[in-house]
Amino acid sequence: MSVLSEEQKKIIDSVARKNGFTGDFEVGACAGTAKGDNYLGDILRVSIKNDARKLEVILKSTLTSEALRKEVSMDNVFSREIYIYEKVFGEFKKFQDNFVISNPFSGHPKLYEASHKAGQECLVMENMVENGFKLWNRQIPMTPEHIKAVIVEYAKFHTVSLAMNHKNPDLFKDLTSGLKEHVFEADMSDPVKLQLYIDAILGNGYKALESEPELLDALKRLGKSLPEYFEVSKDPKWNLVINHGDCWCNNLMFKYETPENVSKISKVCILDWQLSKFGSPAADLTYFFFAHSPKEVLYDYQKYLKLYHDTVCQNLREFACDPEEIFPYSLLEKHWTHFIKLGVFMSLMILKFMYFDSDEASEFTAATEAENDTMSSFSYESRNTGKFNERVITLIRVLVDTGFLS
Repeated sequence: MSVLSEEQKKIIDSVARKNGFTGDFEVGACAGTAKGDNYLGDILRVSIKNDARKLEVILKSTLTSEALRKEVSMDNVFSREIYIYEKVFGEFKKFQDNFVISNPFSGHPKLYEASHKAGQECLVMENMVENGFKLWNRQIPMTPEHIKAVIVEYAKFHTVSLAMNHKNPDLFKDLTSGLKEHVFEADMSDPVKLQLYIDAILGNGYKALESEPELLDALKRLGKSLPEYFEVSKDPKWNLVINHGDCWCNNLMFKYETPENVSKISKVCILDWQLSKFGSPAADLTYFFFAHSPKEVLYDYQKYLKLYHDTVCQNLREFACDPEEIFPYSLLEKHWTHFIKLGVFMSLMILKFMYFDSDEASEFTAATEAENDTMSSFSYESRNTGKFNERVITLIRVLVDTGFLS
């Protein structure tokens, strides 16, 4: 049983009262995720119950790791996520309701309440597991059906930005005014720190490709170009939509038409909006697609881009917008091509985490604490390094074969 802080008890009590719990009720808390399932927050599963009913919620609170708090501005991270839930999702829902969109974006948990209190930031959210949602096994590439379902959900999410910017630009400008920088962008503006970050992430890729000189050379050329690339990518011309920004499988949950048939996906839920910003739709697409697709899906990327674009166009029409005017396919291709480098970089970073076994996650955290530096801990060797290497070889091989990396 986990112990709640006084601030957390206060928030949970408020949620309980607002949801009809009066008089005496019990509150219990336990770990909400397995080790290695979350890296930017502590997750607790909280049960509120009395003799008549029970409410299961998720309490997400700021990390206590000193090393991670040194590297990550947790107050900014949590403020960003709270803003997305309280402001962005609220305005998106009203905007979609005004146009009576037949298949609107709603793929996120309900927020019950949040605390901005410095050092004790937290959110209380709907428990999606209780609603029948499941995580994907992070060490296995997703099936085509899962890739399609996520692509469609991102398309619906991005379309709201495109339509709102066209129909109500003043509202959209106000909504995105505080989202123009990534929460880590200040750190990334330091060229020395940026290079250390690049070296730490790509170093694992270089090791994976030691037996593939052609692919290794391609990745090294990409690595040399990244400092300038990140600077060029700050150009406002790339800013079209509000991004999710943290597009790995542990932030994606799936509900199935029947629990026994995981090929029939009825709903996708996107979690962890702490890294959201105003940017390119392709930043989400390349990150998700490269990190989770099997080889046959990677080679068939055009099919998935078309699915994304068709979904955007369908919803834009329901917003009474002209897709050719707002988001022609040629514009999607331009963004996709540019953000491939970001997708590779983010994929190499997250694949490292995806191949940690649950018990290794605590060892990784211990290594981070011992070094007091998150970057040095990227050299941690997982027992699944061979599987990681295979995924890296596959990804870079496909990108070289398709001409995206040369």
